Amino acid sequence: HPWLFGPLPDLLIGCGLAYVPIFLLLLFFGFNIQEAMPLSLIPVLALFISIPHYGSTLLRVYERSEDRRKYQFFTVYLTAAIWLWFVGGVYSAAVGSALVTLYLIWSPWHYMGQNYGVALMFLGRRGIKVEPGLKRLIHWSFLSSFLLTATEMQSLASSSGYFAVLSLEISETVRDGLYLIFATTYIYCTVRAGYALWQRASLKALLPTALLVLSQALWFLVPLLAIRFQAMQGSVALSMDHAVYAFFWIASAHAAQYLWITSYYDRKEQRSARLTGFYGKALAAGALIWVVPALLFAPDLLGTVSYDAGLLFLVSAAVNVHHFMLDGAIWKLRSGGIASILLRDVSSADSIVAQRTEPASLKTAVIAAGVLCVAIHYIGTLSSMRAERWLQVGDRVRAETAVSTLQMLGRDDPYVHVNLAELAAATGDFEAAVEHTGRAIELQPDPAYLDLLEQYRAQAKH
Repeated sequence: HPWLFGPLPDLLIGCGLAYVPIFLLLLFFGFNIQEAMPLSLIPVLALFISIPHYGSTLLRVYERSEDRRKYQFFTVYLTAAIWLWFVGGVYSAAVGSALVTLYLIWSPWHYMGQNYGVALMFLGRRGIKVEPGLKRLIHWSFLSSFLLTATEMQSLASSSGYFAVLSLEISETVRDGLYLIFATTYIYCTVRAGYALWQRASLKALLPTALLVLSQALWFLVPLLAIRFQAMQGSVALSMDHAVYAFFWIASAHAAQYLWITSYYDRKEQRSARLTGFYGKALAAGALIWVVPALLFAPDLLGTVSYDAGLLFLVSAAVNVHHFMLDGAIWKLRSGGIASILLRDVSSADSIVAQRTEPASLKTAVIAAGVLCVAIHYIGTLSSMRAERWLQVGDRVRAETAVSTLQMLGRDDPYVHVNLAELAAATGDFEAAVEHTGRAIELQPDPAYLDLLEQYRAQAKH
């Protein structure tokens, strides 16, 4: 069985072919796409693509008791360490900055590792022999692309903001030298590995692996080189100014790829009766780990920084570092259980018995909590979009209604209250302006907000 779900889904999702037209659209029509699908819509799309991919990892290691025992060091001790780090970051910007820096450095490594593993899987399922020397060449082809990305990241200045992304800020001379070394390594290893594989198999058999090499290049190398040499910086796909927007589509392609392989593994282990059942559980589990920390550590409860001012970034860092850690522990092709399913296509026979030992009431409660978190994430995202839209058109009443919903969901934003204060002041309602500015200060004690508050108070007295 050379395919998991068949040629079309495997090539489009598993090998990243679907990203190619997206890349071309962003390259030539990116601004039209941004207008039709703005950055504010991204959390809605992420809810149905990215969040379930985090949940699928949680299902893989927490759903069954034997998996929890097998990976206890990761599921208990390292998990506790990561979330304690998160709590420390809530109360210390320096601690939080270290966590978000680790997340951003580890992220391209995680993407690279997944593409590399899937490439080897497709070779193995086609019976193409990959001896250690060839395997090292393939590995270094993917690894050198990561090293180029890491070099670029560490040559940038440390970012500002409540949680700063720290950088070594390596000099141009060192950066250019590393670029030369890693680019040469990439070209050499990719060409050598490609030639060796071409001698062993047909181009048709090698197509999935070739597409994964292309995906790795389009995700990281092509944008990286375009930014470095200032090529096509007027396009959304390659511009540094639009890197966040473009990377969302890369992250979506990665998440879809992850769901593709984890859903296949789930089916082979007979954990879920249907694909929709697996997806629903993954969506609920993913929403749970994203929403609960943001709720608990909102400024009105245990937190110190608002959702948009830094808490979301910190939650994202903790969730992703946890995901990277678990992913690295559970997906190893040299593992007998993994290899039997992903390489030899053998179904697991003992998983049904294992499922029966799990308490149904606990599982139901967790899924119900996850469904509630899905609703919270969805409503919070829509309320944020509505608040932004009503502020743009100057509809203060509707904007305040949307902001009230955000406050109940732990997503209140100081910038929104400052804008509401401006709208109130423009109509002469300085008492409301004072109230909104005071709320902004509660969420983020910015000196500029204090100056605004004094101005509005003075105007209110007159």
